[in-house]
Amino acid sequence: ECTKRFPERTMGSFACRLMRLLEFPRLDRFVQELSQVMVPCMKLSNMASDLARKLSGGPDLTGDQYRTIILESMRDAFPESEREIGREHEKLKSFKAQWMKLNELDPVKQSSKIKLSIHCILREMKQLVPRHRSLDLQRYSPWLARCYFNNPEEMLELPGQYNVDFEPNVANHVKIVKVRNQLEMFNSMRKPLRVKISGSDGKSYDFLIKYGE
Repeated sequence: ECTKRFPERTMGSFACRLMRLLEFPRLDRFVQELSQVMVPCMKLSNMASDLARKLSGGPDLTGDQYRTIILESMRDAFPESEREIGREHEKLKSFKAQWMKLNELDPVKQSSKIKLSIHCILREMKQLVPRHRSLDLQRYSPWLARCYFNNPEEMLELPGQYNVDFEPNVANHVKIVKVRNQLEMFNSMRKPLRVKISGSDGKSYDFLIKYGE
């Protein structure tokens, strides 16, 4: 399996073994799911605003550049994945066709029509912003809501425990036990979410998640 993913003739046997040791599916999945803990409509809203800014920059945006922006942003906003997604992310699916219609327009000849479509998208995204500050993790990442780390070999370290001034003592590092189900949304521009993580030391730790960071 390693030679299929990391051919030894290009990487060498040592590098191949090292890559195998670094594989940690549980960590990869945790990071992927944590990236879903954000207000989904803010993602499409930011993409639409960014496209509007580029169009307003003048006629320098070519048709090919415009379509590349549309397609790349579509893959980010509407990723093809077999993973279970939360209900809040499901709400964006109905806008995929609307976003793809932008790809059919010419940025030079139909810029006014594009800007009108972007305005409509921004207005609809604004209506999808949650009205309450307290949110349910289940609606953003069902996997994280169910996930509970109780096997010491699978536990992940809580971020922020390494210091350049001290030699790390990994044995004493706090591990992640559970991401708590209640989230808190802040009303600043990007609508960041505060998550609480239960540590293996019995304490709760707060982290702020911002889209795009």
